[in-house]
Amino acid sequence: MENDLLYKKALLQGLARQCPQFAEISPRHSMPVADEFIDEAMRLAAGCSNCVPEQIGCRPMQPIFATVGSGVDGTWTLPAGELTLDKGCFAKMEQSQHNHTPQLKRLATEIDKLENMSPKAFAETLLTLLYKYAAQIPAGIKGLDDVSLYDYLKTVAALSLSLSATSQEPEDKKPFLLLGADFSGIQRYIYTITPKRAAKSLKGRSFYLRLLSDAIVRYLLKQLGLYNANVIYNSGGSFYILAPNTSTTRERIAAAVRRIEEALFNELGTQLFVAIDYVEMSRDALLGNGATLPDVWRELFLKRDKKKSHKFSSILGERYESFFATGTSAIETKKDSVTGEDFLPGEKVVAIKGDNGVILHLRPSTALQIEIGKVLRNTDTLVVLDSGTLETNLLTATPLNLGITYCFLDSDKELTALDGQLQALGDRATIVSLNGDKALPHHAAANIHTIEFYGGNEMLRVARTYEDMSEGENFTRMGVLRMDVDNLGTIFQSGIAADKATLSRYAALSRSFDYFFSGYLNSVWENFAPDRSQIIYSGGDDLFIVGRWDTTIELARRIRNDLKEYTCYNRSFSLSGGVAIVPPKYPIMAAAEESAGEETLAKEHVCGNRNKDSISFMGQPLNWEKEYPVVNKLKNTLVGLLAANKLPSSFIQKVLLHAANAGIENHTITNIKTYWMIAYDMKRMQQRIGRNADGDVGCIIENFKKEIYDTDVKRLNGEPVESIYHPLELWLLAARWAELENRTNKNT
Repeated sequence: MENDLLYKKALLQGLARQCPQFAEISPRHSMPVADEFIDEAMRLAAGCSNCVPEQIGCRPMQPIFATVGSGVDGTWTLPAGELTLDKGCFAKMEQSQHNHTPQLKRLATEIDKLENMSPKAFAETLLTLLYKYAAQIPAGIKGLDDVSLYDYLKTVAALSLSLSATSQEPEDKKPFLLLGADFSGIQRYIYTITPKRAAKSLKGRSFYLRLLSDAIVRYLLKQLGLYNANVIYNSGGSFYILAPNTSTTRERIAAAVRRIEEALFNELGTQLFVAIDYVEMSRDALLGNGATLPDVWRELFLKRDKKKSHKFSSILGERYESFFATGTSAIETKKDSVTGEDFLPGEKVVAIKGDNGVILHLRPSTALQIEIGKVLRNTDTLVVLDSGTLETNLLTATPLNLGITYCFLDSDKELTALDGQLQALGDRATIVSLNGDKALPHHAAANIHTIEFYGGNEMLRVARTYEDMSEGENFTRMGVLRMDVDNLGTIFQSGIAADKATLSRYAALSRSFDYFFSGYLNSVWENFAPDRSQIIYSGGDDLFIVGRWDTTIELARRIRNDLKEYTCYNRSFSLSGGVAIVPPKYPIMAAAEESAGEETLAKEHVCGNRNKDSISFMGQPLNWEKEYPVVNKLKNTLVGLLAANKLPSSFIQKVLLHAANAGIENHTITNIKTYWMIAYDMKRMQQRIGRNADGDVGCIIENFKKEIYDTDVKRLNGEPVESIYHPLELWLLAARWAELENRTNKNT
């Protein structure tokens, strides 16, 4: 209870100190908790021994992306307002004043509704309100204009709790632990789905993995006596937690890791592993004296990654036979009908009736994931229990049997029906609003209320197969898109200058990325391709999307352009991706591996003085800025001329033929015969089209012929292009792209 009170007081007192209009709130919640930990935490969160508070009112907030890495051109500020999933939350290049008073008034109104909550429920729900209303208000500390009031107060609360827990430790001891975790095997686990049932199963499997990661975080918080404020970041298969450096905490971490590894192995065998480790952190590191925060992050990354080479080490000795013995029972020879996975020894077999009355034999986790996929399209709210149960017919899940239970709700009516039980559970229950605004205690005011963004829920309102999404007029192909932010690990380790490296800045950077991929991406999808694509996963700094092949390429472009705008065109941030173009019934795991291969090509691509920042499809990566626009423009020109029946289709075939015979090595034509064969074929084609040879078609043919010869100044259909490719390689990609698009949209 004392920690609950300290958590509550840290948020309220910090809010009152930064915003004088909240000065009367803290006295109303008089708490017998010492201020000394909060005072020191405020200094440490600001990264300075003598932080200078500033009046919050009309001062604009800088986006974190304007101060990280290479920096940006001009002055960027975030607009005042609540957090929403649209461009209204994007920074603008302007220097202006912003009135934050309306937001703060709404925040005060909502805080008044929390009066009768327990200290823990009050503090956790207040943290949610700060996220909604104060994520675009500056912290009110000189030199910390790029950190929001939300990120600052969250960090203050986490540090206060740790300082209190370590107050009896020796003064020279580092008081903090930075705990980090990263999953391995995620991609292979998610995409182990038979192609026939992929569309129905993949989404549920992806969301189950999200719940599994969330359950591990909640289990750790519960075992360590910590709170949501202690979670610096949790998304994309990774999480980081700030904890007190005490012998009790270290012992509990060891016991919790052992329990988690055991639970993972019991449910999933060796398919999935989470590497969890921690490093000690001093006050000086937070203040930039001696060892800095970037040094701490580097040490943690190294320890965590080293842990991956010792998977399940905490239980391996006692479970040796389970890891290495070969079973011979009949049940072990069967495979899951949907995932193709072997049943684990002694595992229950779930039999359900599938399509056409076929009986499917499933692992319990697979059966649950299918049910999640069915209800997820209508799910607006999750109820999460840290302990206890709900008497309900609604779908519930308890990943890894760690004692964390999730209940799926699709309406206010269902939530209202549970009011009595939820009131009794109090702060042991959390009501989670997915991508919505139900975080306020409209129901069961005794519970914790939070908001979580989740990429890809809306499109499930109308269930479609991959074949339906991929269908064209005369040609059907599916695109499988994977993308992630380039060099993000490096940015975390060295992107924030040592003299500006505060824990609150790292929290702000992590949250900002997750907002884009988990939340805003839904808006990009909804405004462009809701009927031709599906977000399978999006969060942290990466995504996985399936849809019609041309839709996924265009969607990738839009996402990349919006991310550039969101990050204020900071040169340190770029996004690379790959699209595999496959038949809609193609095995999803194979398609995922192909798209991963395309993504790797994009990550390895170099164009001029830029590397990465590329998109790859059909086995050819293109730099987003220098190559993609020119190739795309040529493709569009070819498609337009083909659709108007002006350009002979034989032109496309000639480009493909000559490229195949050119013997291109290191972007150089080695088959010299190619040059005069192209000249001969293009001359013949110009003669055949006659009077049209002087129009657009003739220009296309003439440009193709000239550009294959003259590579001193590279051009593509007359447009200058900076590229390592020989022009024939770019003409080839444009021709293949145009041919595929023409076949997809052709009516005859």
